Amino acid sequence: RAARVCACVRTVAAAAVAGLALLWPQDTKPSSPLPSQTWVHGTVTASKLVTAAPGGSTSGSTNTAPGTGTSPGLGTQDTTNNQLTIQITDGPTKGTSATVTVGVDRATPKYSVGDDLVLVYDKNQPPEGQYDIRDFQRGPPLMSLAIAFALFVVVVGRWRGVGAIAALAVSFAVLVKFTLPAIVAGENSIEVAAVTAGVILFADMY
Repeated sequence: RAARVCACVRTVAAAAVAGLALLWPQDTKPSSPLPSQTWVHGTVTASKLVTAAPGGSTSGSTNTAPGTGTSPGLGTQDTTNNQLTIQITDGPTKGTSATVTVGVDRATPKYSVGDDLVLVYDKNQPPEGQYDIRDFQRGPPLMSLAIAFALFVVVVGRWRGVGAIAALAVSFAVLVKFTLPAIVAGENSIEVAAVTAGVILFADMY
């Protein structure tokens, strides 16, 4: 019975490797109708409250903390915004400064000087609309949590923990390098899923 199980495992592993070679996505980049956009990082260097005028222009004070503007009167709309000056730290416009205006309300995150942000840069837009804030930079905190998790697994599981971390790394690499690119390239999703499951199963078992 053990020989049959080993033969079955070898068959699944060989089929998974063959499928991996046949369905591996090519290095060609698919054409996209979307405008060219670039993800960049930046740091907030200044923050100022501004009030939109009826004509669309803004006037403001040098307050550096959002949410301290004057409350609107009865029957009026609060047009107070937070005007951020952001120093771009990477990408094609590294070293330049961008001005991005965001709302001051409950639905908008509160940005302050020193915050590290992730932005989208679109060179085809007008100068005042080339940058759009997408999120805070969460890479360092997430990396710290991942390292702490890996150390905890290794301390508790010892060599089995090391094997589990290695299998997790292989699974993540297969998903990022093979599964998602193959599906985007137009390969049969069922075949891609079957090959992915075979590779991950073999990595988890051994």
